[in-house]
Amino acid sequence: MRGFARGVVKSLITTVIFFVLLEGALRGAYVVRNSFVRLVPLPYSVGDEYGPIPPWLDRLLLLAPDDTLIWHVVPNVERTYVDIFSPVRSEEDRIALLRRFVPTLPPEFRLNPTWHISINSKGFRTGEFGVKAPGVVRIA
Repeated sequence: MRGFARGVVKSLITTVIFFVLLEGALRGAYVVRNSFVRLVPLPYSVGDEYGPIPPWLDRLLLLAPDDTLIWHVVPNVERTYVDIFSPVRSEEDRIALLRRFVPTLPPEFRLNPTWHISINSKGFRTGEFGVKAPGVVRIA
């Protein structure tokens, strides 16, 4: 009985180590993949039906859930987006861009319009705000 319990414990430890290493490898692959991203595709779909967002896009999203505001802009972000609201052969081609693991754009989208977004530490699309002088009133 003692040998059986020891075997079960060894199996559980081996299983936990395997899954911890697998999780670390996946997270490492996502970090490496996201370090090569230069342009983030922004496809549009009728009814905003994109299906599930792949896990490697989590750190590239600009909006984060917020209990009070529903959404808030992630601070300290710089992104260059590619507009994918252009003619394609099918809706599946447009949505397939979200699911590509390789961070390159297909040739048919490389000439599409791009725009750069820079978000400051407070979550606004402007430069950092200086220290407010006494007696100054700021209006949003």
